[in-house]
Parts: sequence; structure tokens; C-alpha cells
Amino acid sequence: MRGLVLAGSSLLTLAVVEGAFRLYESRRLEASGELWAVYDETLGYRNNPAFGDHNAAGFRDRPGAPKDGRFRIVVLGDSVAYYGDDVDDTFPGRLRTRLNEADGDERFDVVNTAVRGWTNWQEVRFLERQVDELAPDLVLVAMVLNDCHRVLHSFQVDDGRIVGQAFDFDPEVVAQVDSWLYLTLRRSHFLVWARRQLGQLDADAIGGSDGYALG
Repeated sequence: MRGLVLAGSSLLTLAVVEGAFRLYESRRLEASGELWAVYDETLGYRNNPAFGDHNAAGFRDRPGAPKDGRFRIVVLGDSVAYYGDDVDDTFPGRLRTRLNEADGDERFDVVNTAVRGWTNWQEVRFLERQVDELAPDLVLVAMVLNDCHRVLHSFQVDDGRIVGQAFDFDPEVVAQVDSWLYLTLRRSHFLVWARRQLGQLDADAIGGSDGYALG
């Protein structure tokens, strides 16, 4: 009996914390007005050009520049290619630096088109749409196993605009997982936030730049 009471109290506490955190999250985002993603009819979402250090095309990269005869490498990917302390600290940014240092003549142009949480399906659709504009000589794909889903993350969309900044895992992805604990850990905004903070602490402890990834 005591165990049931303890379990019930724990669930009630978690529900209260979750509700309070979602309210705090929504008000914080309303106040800041900063959404890292914007709605895209084909891709579901893409980077917001007006957020953080994204450039005018929405890439977390240096401002776009003409190709001017340089060898252009376009990097497709998710958070693996997106994260870094700044645009030059991402692995595409480091690749650009290393190639041009070795060459000594700035002949390499590396474009980082990564979007947090994107899958290979979204990356291919994006490339099909932008290939003429980007004109790549080589395309690199940063892939992890969860990229094999059609879509991994989805946002609440109202009248063509993303509402809030929290995302849900696509129902097709969730349906493949039977564990109620797994679903709770993934759907709880508070627990996802807490997991990211713990990951960041681990990354700071070993000198890393980011301790979590969205896809």
C-alpha cells in the first residue's frame, strides 16, 4: 500500500512539474520571440534565418558568398553537423579551415546546411530543391541511425507558423517503441530539458562544446 502511495505521489509531482515547466517554457519563448525553426510545407521545418548565428539562407554558417571557381562541398546533416561553439567550430567549419590551410589558397568552400533533427529524407528533399542554387562539387552526409526515419520531429503548426519551440517525435517513430517509460522520457518537456542539461555538464567536464543532440 505504501508503495502505491509513493508511486502515486511521484507521478503527481512529475505532472505538476511538467505543467509548470511547459507554462514557463511558453512564456519565455513568447517574451524572447526567438524560434530556431520556421515552418516549411515540404520539409516540415527548417532553420530560421533570423535566429542566432544563422545566415540569410538559414544555414549555421558564414554569410553566403559566390562560388567564384572554388571547389564547393555541401554538408547535409542534423545536430551532429550543426553543433559547435560558433559557425567555425562545427565540423563543416573545421573542415573548411583545414582544407584551406593545407591548400594555402582558399580554394575550398564548405557550406553547412545542417538542421537539428533532420532525417536523410528531409536532407534529400532539401538538396533537390536547392541543388541548382548551391551548385555543389561534392556532397557530404552526416548520418546517424535515427536519420533513417522519414521524419523524426514535428512541431505544432498554426496558420503556417510554428507555435512554441517544443517539438514532438513523429507518431510513426513513437509507434515503434512500446515502453511507457521511453515515451514519458521523450514526451516530457521537463525531462528532455533536464537530460540536455546533464549532457551539457558532461560535455563541459571533458571540454566539449555541446552535450546533446536533437537528431
